Amino acid sequence: MHKEEPFHFGPDQIAAQENLKAALLASPILRLIDYSSKAPVILAVNTSHIAVSFYLCQCNPDNFKICYYTHFGSITLNDCEA
Repeated sequence: MHKEEPFHFGPDQIAAQENLKAALLASPILRLIDYSSKAPVILAVNTSHIAVSFYLCQCNPDNFKICYYTHFGSITLNDCEA
């Protein structure tokens, strides 16, 4: 796509968009925590001089390398907090 080139959204682009939507719907992006599971729940936090971010996830009980995310969040810091 270039500045001088007219925008084109035809059947190929619509099919690609539909494939992407189907893939996202087939695999849940966020899951609830399964409190009955013995799988670990991870809270990860990252900070910088301007913001704090975090995510919460639970590992797959059969493979701890696979995590299911439950929540993401971030806040910016003001001058006093930074």
